[in-house]
Amino acid sequence: MKRRFFIFLILPVMIFSIILCSCSSKNQNSVDSVGTTDSRSADSSVKLAFVVYDNGYQENEMRESFISAMRLLGYDEIRLKVDVLNAFRDEKKLGECVNSLKSSDHDLIIAISDRAAQAVSSAKLDKPCVFMAATDPVGDSLVTNPDKPDKNMTGTVMDTSSTKTISLIRIFTPDVKKVGVLIYEGNATAKKNAELFEKESKSEGLTPKIYTVKDLSAAEGEFKKLIAENDAAFIPADSQLDSVMSTLVKAAQEQKKYIYSSGVSAVNSGALASYCSSVEKLSQNAAAMADRIIKGAKVSEIPVDFSVEGNFYLSSKTYASLGIGVPEIDGLIVV
Repeated sequence: MKRRFFIFLILPVMIFSIILCSCSSKNQNSVDSVGTTDSRSADSSVKLAFVVYDNGYQENEMRESFISAMRLLGYDEIRLKVDVLNAFRDEKKLGECVNSLKSSDHDLIIAISDRAAQAVSSAKLDKPCVFMAATDPVGDSLVTNPDKPDKNMTGTVMDTSSTKTISLIRIFTPDVKKVGVLIYEGNATAKKNAELFEKESKSEGLTPKIYTVKDLSAAEGEFKKLIAENDAAFIPADSQLDSVMSTLVKAAQEQKKYIYSSGVSAVNSGALASYCSSVEKLSQNAAAMADRIIKGAKVSEIPVDFSVEGNFYLSSKTYASLGIGVPEIDGLIVV
């Protein structure tokens, strides 16, 4: 009888103790979650969104290189959750992609190239953003002060020096005098690069002329006009024109003319040569920035990275078809 009485007495105490321990465990988890808001623990997951205007060769390479760099920093498939918001060269869709991030649970945004970064900047999102391969972060209103980014954005900058591109033209095709510059009407950055090339090439004795494509369906016709009136073409990096580059290359080769660009993707499509930063290095540096932000650094504490100098790229297939000799240039990369 006494034994049964003891069991009835101690049972409620044991049940209460179990409930108390359970609540304590839940509260501890809640505190840990709050504690990782500014500085994440080594095993916490990160949700990242890529914003891409065009799913071209260069954009794909940057995205894959960035993810590879993050893997080396310890973000495996479990720790790093990735979404890709691709606008497929559609301005309306790009706006929809960016606006969807306002209510999303992503921790960080990675904007690939100028157009995506500009869209993120215009949306004024409250999530930190790292842009990759911007060409004019101040002129495109991504930052006011590159040393102390003030718009919750920082990132890496592509070196697309017009002076170096002009040097390429002089070295590989010294007989070229007239250069047609092709740009897409809606690309403000390409327009600025074209105007800078126009100014600098005149001082180097070249005769430049800018041609504007208003619709991609008319790109081939406008380019054939350009190539007939000039000795060579220069096409600033532009995801719109990159999408039809193989067609432009074919038109140039039919006339035995040359295409220069400020994007490596154009060279992979058959343009003769380009001068631009290494996509892999830009991505690696952007990943290092992302890692700092994830670990608690403020975006304003991470200066925009202008350190990735450009390389000279040359298409082996194109120079062989045109019968051009390859001069010795330090850092030349033949693809």
